Amino acid sequence: MSKYIDIHQRVRSLLKGGTGTYPDLIILDGINAAINAILPWLSKRAIEKGVVVTSGSLIDLPDDVYLVDAVYSVTDEKWLRHWVINPTLGTFPSDPMWIEYPNGYLTLSIDCTDEVMDVYYYTTWTEVDTSGSASDNMDTPPFADLAIIYYATAYVLASSAVSAAQLRQFNTKIDSGSPDDNPLRDTSNMLMQRFINEVKLFPSLERAQK
Repeated sequence: MSKYIDIHQRVRSLLKGGTGTYPDLIILDGINAAINAILPWLSKRAIEKGVVVTSGSLIDLPDDVYLVDAVYSVTDEKWLRHWVINPTLGTFPSDPMWIEYPNGYLTLSIDCTDEVMDVYYYTTWTEVDTSGSASDNMDTPPFADLAIIYYATAYVLASSAVSAAQLRQFNTKIDSGSPDDNPLRDTSNMLMQRFINEVKLFPSLERAQK
């Protein structure tokens, strides 16, 4: 796994600016934004074992759930099918099925009070904390480093582009030709496209149940 300080330094190297131009905190924010941005293409797997259904058909999900992948009934020793609600059907399924609804919960199609379930899900990556050591490992895989660097750099430049755009309104000089009004914005957009190109190279996110 990569160390935060290595990612930080590679972002700063790409920015070609010191701490006076790009403070450490904005780079930290950019890296944390990047590890959330990769979630649709790359998420961390987790399991919540031994969940007891205490309220009929609702299961309270952990706070770090990004996407539920599968549910296994320990009580019945079988995998539950994913429930896709069809408004044209007038009856509920007789076998237990699950759907991620409402937010923060799983809803089961039948009453499963006191039954035990294992919930397999995708979770978020651990954000970097400013109180931690800069040499701490990040839990994202090394092959995601370049995508994170591109996104974090674009994030930092976008912040500067906003400031540049605000200053630009006071310009009175008429430029000839077709000048680039905000090169920082364009560079940020270019890096964001590099980010998209990188995440497309990630291994496909295969779900247990679609």
